[in-house]
Amino acid sequence: MLVVIGMSRSGTSFLSGWLHRSGIPMGSRFLEADDIMNTRGFFEDMDFLDIHLAISARNKDRVERMYEYGDPGFTFSKEDIQRAQAVLSRRTEAQWGWKVTAKPHEMWSLFWKPLLDTKGLNYTVMASFRHYESCIRSCMRVKYLKRQAKGGMGFLKLKWFPDRYANRHLKEWIIANREILRHAKAYDNILVTDSAELLENGAKVAGILREKFGFELAEVDPKSLYEKELMDRPVDIRYTLDPTLEAEARNIYEQLIQLKEAYVCYEN
Repeated sequence: MLVVIGMSRSGTSFLSGWLHRSGIPMGSRFLEADDIMNTRGFFEDMDFLDIHLAISARNKDRVERMYEYGDPGFTFSKEDIQRAQAVLSRRTEAQWGWKVTAKPHEMWSLFWKPLLDTKGLNYTVMASFRHYESCIRSCMRVKYLKRQAKGGMGFLKLKWFPDRYANRHLKEWIIANREILRHAKAYDNILVTDSAELLENGAKVAGILREKFGFELAEVDPKSLYEKELMDRPVDIRYTLDPTLEAEARNIYEQLIQLKEAYVCYEN
């Protein structure tokens, strides 16, 4: 079992699509492609996503407080656990995976990981990250284009208060990638990578999944699946990041780079 984690707009769809085509089924009923966000598709299993959306909706106010005050306040029900167990039991492939990019980003560490550990299931985590500036720019682009298409006050608020939205995404980036670091520091069943590494050293990443974690992968060139325009189409919106938050994000990013280099340097 391979679980992909990471913040949205961090290359998780690209990574999941590569895994799916390489022989690790990421699901059979995926979230539909989006003309603005990702025309290639998200490779996000709807059975898992439905659970994430239900929990996120119930925790919406808590998520808002988390971004504003750092209070994680996250709850789920017995029904959520039962649904998750049912979804897990339906996956019977020899090797398979799914993606967790839902908000709050503690969804992995507070919900799924304890459930998998309680059931004694063997799993590997693959974390995708992206530089905070690129990730925030992508988030703002998607928000801009979505609201522009919809029209109304939402689009105007984004134009009037871009710093507010950009720094909210920066807080989200910090929380999501701090979760990756937290798992990597406590457990060794994680492979940390990014789109650049996958593009340039796809065979090496596949080799680590085979040799260290025991997966069987077909040889699929990641470059055949990548469209740079999906990540980097520019829009006319400017913002200023909070220096304190940016300093924290820079520190986290440097640690992620160290983790990526450590794994990519792995030799059997």
